[in-house]
Amino acid sequence: MKVKVATFLLFLSAFSYSQVQPSWLSVLPQSRDYIYAVGVSSPYFYPETTKAKAIEDAIFEIARTIEVGISVKQINWFEDTGSLFSGISHFKEEYEEEIDTSLVNLIRENFELVSVWQEPKSKLFYVLGRVPVKAISSDTSYSIPEELIYDPALAKATSVRGKPPSWVFKVPVSDVAIYAVGGADKHFDPAETRKKAIQNARAELSRIVNLKIQNLLDNWSYGNKVFELGYSMRVSRTVSQAKIRGSQIVGFWIDPKTGANYALARMYKKSLISQVKQLTANVIRQNPPDEVKQGKPIEELLNEALQQLDRELEKLNKK
Repeated sequence: MKVKVATFLLFLSAFSYSQVQPSWLSVLPQSRDYIYAVGVSSPYFYPETTKAKAIEDAIFEIARTIEVGISVKQINWFEDTGSLFSGISHFKEEYEEEIDTSLVNLIRENFELVSVWQEPKSKLFYVLGRVPVKAISSDTSYSIPEELIYDPALAKATSVRGKPPSWVFKVPVSDVAIYAVGGADKHFDPAETRKKAIQNARAELSRIVNLKIQNLLDNWSYGNKVFELGYSMRVSRTVSQAKIRGSQIVGFWIDPKTGANYALARMYKKSLISQVKQLTANVIRQNPPDEVKQGKPIEELLNEALQQLDRELEKLNKK
């Protein structure tokens, strides 16, 4: 079952709060044993409710890390200005995501609260939470690759007190992951500003990933000797437009001067390659070509095509 909104309340014991922003808010901790995420909530009348909302946000963020499907669509419309010859064309991005409720429940059952912090001015309440990798991997529905947990490139990203983290100016270049930064101007609701920055980071990551996939699949279409070009191009377009799952927010920063928010998102190349191969195989099986070359079984041709696709996808690891 897929949902977009859920509610989860939990009452916790009190924590002590510091005036100094914690480092885990700027650069997410990494561990081979846990998956971390930051959750946030606007202040509510009851502190327990504020805490619970932030924890709920962290739980859903962990779920997004593991298996969220992101879709970004550009919508445009024309506004008549009353003039015979003029008007205004508007463009808007529609951001959609789907989250598996069974995954959310599994995370909720194993969620651990690590730390909390409340921003002195806005009173936004942040929590750092985690789930053990073993707890998620115990359910065979979800596979947590080692690369999802630790990337040396992120370890090099720095956060100096009072200064922006290094990733704001230079997106990390990694051998195992693809990174993207998203920003949002200050909104009257600080929580909404944060949400928009995170969505923009994931949207930018989605655009980068989809463009890379499309280029690689187009190269495969022109170079493979298994299927006709027209059929291969149709497969390429179908796969490149599919939802790719598993993006993680690993950094966040608020500009103290302007109030603008910045978020850092990443997706692991190994997971991306695996998804593209599986999507390609599914498309070919579900819509096989009308004419099969050399009279070979479709599964044999599929294996040949995927072997050639492997050579193209390997280029992701070299960029």
